[in-house]
Amino acid sequence: GVDVIRGGASVFDPADQKYQKSSKKRVRAVLVTFLRRPPDRDLPRISFLMYSLLIRSSLILFMFSCALQGAVTEWAFVKGRGGALSTDNQAPSETSWDVEIYVDTGAVGAANAVSISGESINGSLAFELDGTEWIYDEEFQTEGAMDAKFPNNTSYTITLSGGTLGTLTQTVNVGVKAFPDVPYFTGSVYSDLQDFDPTVGFGFVFATPSGNADLTIIEIEANDDSPFEADVAASQTTISMPANALAEGQLYVGYADHVNVVPVSGAGGFGVDGNVGHTVYSRFDVDTTSSGSIIVCILIADLVERNFAQGKRLRHQSIVDASKA
Repeated sequence: GVDVIRGGASVFDPADQKYQKSSKKRVRAVLVTFLRRPPDRDLPRISFLMYSLLIRSSLILFMFSCALQGAVTEWAFVKGRGGALSTDNQAPSETSWDVEIYVDTGAVGAANAVSISGESINGSLAFELDGTEWIYDEEFQTEGAMDAKFPNNTSYTITLSGGTLGTLTQTVNVGVKAFPDVPYFTGSVYSDLQDFDPTVGFGFVFATPSGNADLTIIEIEANDDSPFEADVAASQTTISMPANALAEGQLYVGYADHVNVVPVSGAGGFGVDGNVGHTVYSRFDVDTTSSGSIIVCILIADLVERNFAQGKRLRHQSIVDASKA
């Protein structure tokens, strides 16, 4: 099964500058999901449910404890690249490259500073605080520029200091470059998304990715809302969206991701396992039909095209938990 998170039908605002900033919070959530999923998703249903209940109970107790005194709850090092779909049956050219490293301490005041160092970094790079998450996020004009600053086959050290947790250091070995293929839709999926009736279900069909892919993700976004999200094992090339997941007469932006995930031990460091991720994404526009406002939709579509010329990615707050399948 897949996870579906459905919310309200917020209208996509093409003038919102948040849509022009790259982010991997969606992939960040999936990296956490990867650790929480059972090792075998074909377990008998009763075993799967018991596993999920155990995981959820443990997480609730762990998070409650963290809220009181703080502890590293999640962390990852993500390299990403992507582009924008424009036609059927064809992968887009890659136009965006980015790196995000993050550490969630679970409580305000658990740390006063977080930084990363490594042989390719002059000194260290400081993270920025967002709630309880410390984030380093940088975009690059080329993959070469990204790899020059954050090369593969390199060891990095993330240092957390100054708060109730004291000083903690975590070594991260970023191994060989493991980007999957660029995701794209087969058949007439892309064309159909430009004018479809959301009151009926919709099927996303992908080209089969390379062996580097662990997960395939679809997310449809509008403002700070994600009306539809789903993730499946990369060996599965279809994702179904139920009827009425999206609103009529709206413009949305969607993302298809292929993700490679390598778990990293937190023993002797942050005390909780993290991940190194390589993600490749394709952005696509979604236009749902309605009985009116055709001229308005055309004008908004023109704004969307101009504002998304660089294929930048949306920041969002939702977390996909595949253990709830």
